[in-house]
Amino acid sequence: MGVNNNATRTQCDEHRPKCKNCERQRSTCDYASSGPWQWRVDIRGSRGEASIPEHRRLDNTALDQPRAQNLQREHQAQEVNIQHCRLLIHWTTAVYQSVSRSTDVEWIWQVVIPNLSLTQPCLLRGIFALSSLHLSLSAANPTDREDLLQSALNYHSQSLQLFAPTLEDLTRSDCNAAFSLSLILILFSFAAPLLVVGDSDLDAIYELHQVCVFVKKMMNFSVGIYETVKSGVLGPLVHIDDSVSELSGSPLTAIACLSDLNSRAYDRNPSHEFQMYQESIDRLVDPFGQLGDPGNHRLSGVFMWVFHVPDRFFELVQKRDAFALIILAHYCVLLHDLRNHWWMSSWGYKVIVAIYQTLDADLRYSLSWALLQIGYTGDI
Repeated sequence: MGVNNNATRTQCDEHRPKCKNCERQRSTCDYASSGPWQWRVDIRGSRGEASIPEHRRLDNTALDQPRAQNLQREHQAQEVNIQHCRLLIHWTTAVYQSVSRSTDVEWIWQVVIPNLSLTQPCLLRGIFALSSLHLSLSAANPTDREDLLQSALNYHSQSLQLFAPTLEDLTRSDCNAAFSLSLILILFSFAAPLLVVGDSDLDAIYELHQVCVFVKKMMNFSVGIYETVKSGVLGPLVHIDDSVSELSGSPLTAIACLSDLNSRAYDRNPSHEFQMYQESIDRLVDPFGQLGDPGNHRLSGVFMWVFHVPDRFFELVQKRDAFALIILAHYCVLLHDLRNHWWMSSWGYKVIVAIYQTLDADLRYSLSWALLQIGYTGDI
């Protein structure tokens, strides 16, 4: 038998109680009446659910100003974290490959160094700095590029400020982080001037001198922690190929010409610093033997020359001493050989041409080999 939907429902005959005083005065009684504090059955909900009392519902306009400011700060902090995530992701998906000397050590740059940075703020800022520089190369528009370059400079500054205090008492973990950061800062020192300073404002000789002085300082620091780093997780990163390439062909001729120039300069002027110059020339022999070699030891040769050359040499470069500049121009052939690395780019070409334009006309012939190596098409 079907259910009669029209059946009369039993009506409640109960009444709310009223206080006698209100009845006597014939006034409206609020006793036991429904009020805003009372739970009510929500006809839209399931059986037994109750709606929130009106006076307990959140009024969005009631947020006080301090709370709103806190929310704004939290939102800004979240945006900063998003930027950090973007830079860290870019490092682990792109930058790590561009700074690894070989595929054998890519995992160190991709995994180990980022992990170290999570407990080393100075290293983390260094990663952000170099990652920002790399991102600027593919920026969609000039505004984005400028923002990324400025971020890179800011992170670089923060990294240096955080780096100095950690040098006083280094643990093994600190040594690994400090060594990693020193490498990142060296790469940054090469990359930043060419990206941040416009070609028209770039004093290539001055900027490269500054880079070399900084590289030498970082490498001098690294010597003190080398053995600790070598025996740890970064060991493969510091392994240096000791094989020596035999110098031949035009690089051999170039070295011989430099040595001959050095001897003749000393014959003309006994105050000419023959020994210091000759040491700087001799240090070019090994890396010159690796020119054009696709092996990974070319990078080591470039940095080791800066490390081994006497400090006096760079003092003379700063003074624009002619013979020091001639030797530096030959060193820049090594930099030009690494031009496919984004952080090296056109350093070699720019400095060789700048030195050529600086030298007196009667000395420019001494750069013939270096100019030929970079494909310079101007007058020699």
